[in-house]
Amino acid sequence: MCDPRVVLVILALLAAVDVLPASFFTPAVIALLVAFPVLIFLEGLLAMIELLTTLGNILSYTRIMALGVASVAWMYWLVNEPAAWLSLVAILFYVFVYTLGLKRRTPQNIVWGGAAGCMPVLIGWSAVTGSLAWTPLVLFGVIFFWTPPHYWPLSLRFVDDYTAAGVPMLPVVASPAVVARQIIAYSWVMVAVSLVLVPVARTTPVYAVVAAGLGGGFLLEAYRLRSRVRAGDVDVRPMRLFHGSISYLTLLFVAIAIDPLLPLPHLGF
Repeated sequence: MCDPRVVLVILALLAAVDVLPASFFTPAVIALLVAFPVLIFLEGLLAMIELLTTLGNILSYTRIMALGVASVAWMYWLVNEPAAWLSLVAILFYVFVYTLGLKRRTPQNIVWGGAAGCMPVLIGWSAVTGSLAWTPLVLFGVIFFWTPPHYWPLSLRFVDDYTAAGVPMLPVVASPAVVARQIIAYSWVMVAVSLVLVPVARTTPVYAVVAAGLGGGFLLEAYRLRSRVRAGDVDVRPMRLFHGSISYLTLLFVAIAIDPLLPLPHLGF
């Protein structure tokens, strides 16, 4: 979440608040806009936990945990309880389930551990509405199934580093052919879930076309990766899909943000 391109996406979407009416900016929403960057920064710090190996860095642990407690308290008192509890779940899940539990024990680490990175859509929705609904759960699903085909190409590129670090990412324990098949499988599910948003959120045809087009481009690059693997290329260029996946999610969520503002008929039931 501290990747400059991901931060740029967040800042770009925050800039879109200029099109919202002033009545939208209740104290809870303003508090959320302040708290989210703190939570994002915290997640980046937590990703560095494994680098903290000396006794002297115990203080760093303490500061990170204090920041986490402060950010959750901020959400609790100035936003609402559901958003605060979901923020706490996200932090605890990332630290204890993913970092300390799954990361070095299973090649499915990024699949289930990636759920922590899906939490912002639930936190944001509950912060504004005070509850959850099917729409944020579908968005959660999009990010959940996006995460493996986003990270596994990166793992293919740096497989030697993951091996040396003792992190059993899928490319470390499986052949590139198996990895490519898994990437394609998750990509298909991701695209399907993104289209489920059409009836659930009653989007306009614009979102439906954009989601289908972006999904088709994603799948095309996934199949190209598999073709290069099957051909036995020395360099299968996995970073093409990795970088493309960032563009995919960026454009998809921009479409999601803009779609409700379009004066067009809505689809769905």
